[in-house]
Amino acid sequence: MNDVIIDVTEKSFPVLKALRADQLVPFTERVGDLVLSLPRAELSMTIATGVDMFNSVPDEKMGAFNAVVKEEFANLKTDSCTLIPLPSATTANAFVTFASTNVDSAKLSDFRSKWGPALGSLPTTGSAICLPPVESLDRLALAQAEIGRSFGRVESRQLSKYINPKDGLLTQSAALAIPVPDALSLLADAKRLTAATGPEKTAFRFAGMKVESVVKRDATLETLAATRRAK
Repeated sequence: MNDVIIDVTEKSFPVLKALRADQLVPFTERVGDLVLSLPRAELSMTIATGVDMFNSVPDEKMGAFNAVVKEEFANLKTDSCTLIPLPSATTANAFVTFASTNVDSAKLSDFRSKWGPALGSLPTTGSAICLPPVESLDRLALAQAEIGRSFGRVESRQLSKYINPKDGLLTQSAALAIPVPDALSLLADAKRLTAATGPEKTAFRFAGMKVESVVKRDATLETLAATRRAK
């Protein structure tokens, strides 16, 4: 699994480096507006269960992750690094406002305490963030994958109820709330988010497909192992 993670990370570098602010910012604003137009109760529950999942990371895992993030970004300065654009600040603030008024404040406080150190280590200008070198991205990606493996199973399953395409409440609502023309337009706009070359985009897409394949394989093996243990 680590090999395919490193592969997709390295293939993502030229795509990330060529991100276009003039496309990324309005694209994320459109996506944000569509998501925030979903039914309040279901969106609130989805955000709350997502926060629960991120808060479920054990402290020792979080400590190791924070150390990697701090080390890999320590020498990057916004006046000299390669900057790539961040998503819309307006949209990010809208989600923060929605969460602060619709999600339990204790959960949000726990989230800020747990994830604040990592977020505080990121060198940003407010509209852009430093892009680490490929070697650092590899290490960061592996650390992120380790965090993903440490999410609580109960919390992860609860979140999947709202985002799973087969039976998720949010997905069903989204299908009703987002007109097909808008969805197709977003897909077309997504192709213009980066000025990377065609071969670079293709290499990144195929690397992503490898990751998906390995994830599905591992999930299947885990299910079979759980079934055998239950017998």
